[in-house]
This record gives sequence, C-alpha cells and structure tokens, in this order.
Amino acid sequence: MQVEQATAMAERLKLLTQTGPDTDMGRLLRKFWQPVAVSQDLQAGTARPLRVMGEDLTLYKDLSGTYGLVDRHCPHRRADTSYGFVEACGLRCNYHGWLFDQTGRCLEAPYEDAAAPQAQSIQNQCTRRRSRKCRARCRWRR
Repeated sequence: MQVEQATAMAERLKLLTQTGPDTDMGRLLRKFWQPVAVSQDLQAGTARPLRVMGEDLTLYKDLSGTYGLVDRHCPHRRADTSYGFVEACGLRCNYHGWLFDQTGRCLEAPYEDAAAPQAQSIQNQCTRRRSRKCRARCRWRR
C-alpha cells in the first residue's frame, strides 16, 4: 500500500515539476508571461544565454535597442547563437554568418547563393521565435 502511494505521489510530482515543451505543466505555463531578465542587465550590443522551462534560448539587445529572444542554436549548423555578433538589426551566427532578426527570421546568409544556388530560399530558415515584452523593467517571455 505504501509503495502504491509513493508511486502515485511521484507521478503527481513529476506532472507538476516537468516544464519542458512537451509536458502538461510546460504547455500550461507557456500560456502565461514569464520573467526572464531585468532590462538594465542587458546593454545594447550584448547577447546572453538563458534556460527557461527546459529550453535553451539567447536573449539579445541589438544596436538599435530592439530586444530579441531566439532559439539558442542556429538552424543551419546548430552553432550557439549566444556567441553570435549583435548587429544593428539582429544577431549574426558566429559560425557561418547568418543574420537573424528579433523574430528569428533569417535576413541574410552570406555566400549561400554562390555555394548552393539550387538550395531552397533562406527565408524558410528560422530559429524558433519567442514572444517577448517589457513590463516593469523586466524581459518577459511567453
């Protein structure tokens, strides 16, 4: 009897504490805004890695002052975008130089037209974008 109760308790705790994107609690929490950073902590031209609810993300503030929150790995070769170069209108991957805007859309892929002209358009390449807003001097994500 105690073993069954312990097993049931473990299952309930797992349900409440697992927040990955494919879990019940993860799906519930993603319906609400979550604070991820304080605005003053991020200067223009900087990027910072975050782990929020089991997901690896990169938060950055480009040189024009726009915040972006994108997947931590470039969709091209999975390079870590937190090491990327922050530019006037987005974040450039440090591996092959692809430029992504704050929505995660690829704006530029240097040399792709020369290297593989038959390849699909770079416009189809996106990082997973994240909703974000600024309230009370904090960065929030949903």
